[in-house]
Amino acid sequence: MDRRGERFCNEEVYGAALGHAMCETREGHAWLILDARLVKLALRECLRGKLWAFQSVPAMLLMLAGRKRAGSLADLAARIGSDPAVLERTINAYNLGALNGIDRAFGKSAAMLQPLMYGPYYAIDISSDSRVFPCPSITLGGLRVDETSNAVLSAQGRPIEGLFAAGRAACGLASNHYVSGLSLADCIWSGRQAGRAAAGVVLANAAHSLTETD
Repeated sequence: MDRRGERFCNEEVYGAALGHAMCETREGHAWLILDARLVKLALRECLRGKLWAFQSVPAMLLMLAGRKRAGSLADLAARIGSDPAVLERTINAYNLGALNGIDRAFGKSAAMLQPLMYGPYYAIDISSDSRVFPCPSITLGGLRVDETSNAVLSAQGRPIEGLFAAGRAACGLASNHYVSGLSLADCIWSGRQAGRAAAGVVLANAAHSLTETD
């Protein structure tokens, strides 16, 4: 949910995709709303499920330390500063879709459509400035580089001597949306190109030094 209490993304998407939507459309602020039943199920999965530590530990921290709790949706809205009418309308619409197994708003899969009907209710802060654990986000291409050598370009568009960049710090095949697994291709291709160019600079400098010595 955003600050007003409206959904803006499919909650089951890859974490970085959620972070991207949050930062691009909601100024980096969002809440994850859960009810008592879901919190209990989630904590059980964190403790007894087959999750990696990097998944279970942040999830437990968020549910235990990064949450707001209230007995009703109206009270929860007051605690997080959202519009009570908007939050309640959003949850009611979501619950209707969850009970029917269809998310017309964002296409969330039926298996992940869990209605929020059992208080108390919880709001977990997943904002980019959360002090507990912010929602992850990634860049899709970072520094501007020369596409033939991966030399980093200055603000004026000229190569910076001796500076090269590769991987997600410089480029991305999925430039407008993240597709899991493509980072490997980015790293191999751009890393090889940058390494070859950097090695060429080193060899050229070494040859120049030898010439001056002679």
